[in-house]
Amino acid sequence: MRRLQLSASIAVLALYAGIAVNAQNPVSGIFFTEGWESGTMTQSFNSSFYGSLAPPQFSVDSQIFGGGTRALRHRLSAGMTGDDVAYGTQHIGDARATPVLAAGRGQHFYDLYIQYKVFYSSNFNTTSVGKTLEIGTEDDRAHGEICCNPGFANYMTVYPSINRNWNVEVVNKQGPNNEWKGYVQNASGYSPSNVYAMQTGRWYTMEVRRKLNDAGVDNGILQVWIDGTLVSDYSNVRFRVPWNGTYGVNMTYGTNWVMISDYMSADRDESVYYDDVKFSTTYIGVGSTSAPPRPPTNVRIIR
Repeated sequence: MRRLQLSASIAVLALYAGIAVNAQNPVSGIFFTEGWESGTMTQSFNSSFYGSLAPPQFSVDSQIFGGGTRALRHRLSAGMTGDDVAYGTQHIGDARATPVLAAGRGQHFYDLYIQYKVFYSSNFNTTSVGKTLEIGTEDDRAHGEICCNPGFANYMTVYPSINRNWNVEVVNKQGPNNEWKGYVQNASGYSPSNVYAMQTGRWYTMEVRRKLNDAGVDNGILQVWIDGTLVSDYSNVRFRVPWNGTYGVNMTYGTNWVMISDYMSADRDESVYYDDVKFSTTYIGVGSTSAPPRPPTNVRIIR
């Protein structure tokens, strides 16, 4: 578990305590797309407080890509532990830390879809595969009284289904004994005993839906698609609990940050690649998988 410094979190909250959340015109559909086609890493996932993409761990790669001609490469070196792994965060909506994406700035994203393509190098150690994306909420309070990441009100972590029987872990910060819960595959015939097993050396398109629950009601929605197949489908998730004076969150805030994490240990030099990251208020999907129409035959051209 990546543990961000409490002092930094308090500084962020103090710095932005007087800034009101002023909603602009709401966005709908896909409002963020990043494929690193510019060849640089300076345009996204560059938080001033919670991690920025930078060499030597991160680079733009033109040899392995999921779309276009480039992708983001995250190099992990032998001997790294989780706290050695760099990360990058994109702020959106009503986030208090900066920079915040212009599209939808100030908007409360209570129902959000995140899609991305991911590729694990063929030599990747599948016994130690860790987190890919973390997705969550930052509000106007510090949360150091409950583990972990005191700057964040609540969050969830997406794990690849390589030697794992669940895909997503939710942290709702309701207390030290019951804030963590893992959600296993449970749709389209997949289960802990029949896992959609991802492999190394190929691209996958992941899509995650995070619809926050209402106050006091376990009605949050968590869905995961892999290459367009729904593998996890829950409608009773407790992503967040109201503030009770000791723990809990400001329920006004929506999902407002996404982090490329890869928090894990490495016993060899290996890489994770990302491409075509998208945020949307509606389901994105992978499009049609049917073959394109064949050209007509036996055509006679008459002039």
